[in-house]
Amino acid sequence: MNVFICFLIMLLKFNDRSNIIENAIPYYNEKGEVYRIDYNLFVNEYVRDINLDIFGALREYKKIKKNDKTIINVNIKGKKKYYYVKDSFNIETDSFETDKENYEFLGIEGFDGRKINKIFIPWKENLKEKEELQENIKKAYDYFYLNILDFSYDDKIYYNMDNYKDIRYKNGFKLYIRINDNYSDIYKDYNYYGKISFQLRK
Repeated sequence: MNVFICFLIMLLKFNDRSNIIENAIPYYNEKGEVYRIDYNLFVNEYVRDINLDIFGALREYKKIKKNDKTIINVNIKGKKKYYYVKDSFNIETDSFETDKENYEFLGIEGFDGRKINKIFIPWKENLKEKEELQENIKKAYDYFYLNILDFSYDDKIYYNMDNYKDIRYKNGFKLYIRINDNYSDIYKDYNYYGKISFQLRK
């Protein structure tokens, strides 16, 4: 039987003037690996646009590893009852626009139109090497998000960043995020970078 160790994450984030408080609770199996994260949102005042830092919680606890899967339980609580806006669920890669000091953009875009930053591979000064490296980074970046990083709502049919369906929402939802069989060691320096958002209504 698995041994579950649970503790409150040190990550507390505030969404829209502290109207939403987020926390994440990781659960460990007998090998000491995180297999599940309960991601809780406490809605103090109504906020329409919800941005979740689920990928931030994944980066906090997990490294990229082949066939690794994590269950994410998103729970929404509040003084009043709020409803999910149908078809508002969105998942995409990070833009990194809010962290320009730590990331240098390459001047190229990935499959979703977002600028790709220099976080994975050392830079080259030679112009020809630079252009070749940019092209290789773009190919690797797109391949990672379209062919390696998957998610699902029911642990049966998985989607990539460019192919998802609307979630089934009942005061929260469950996501399964995994690194699939296409993974190889060339992606060992990659990590979980993504943005998940949806809308609520009264």
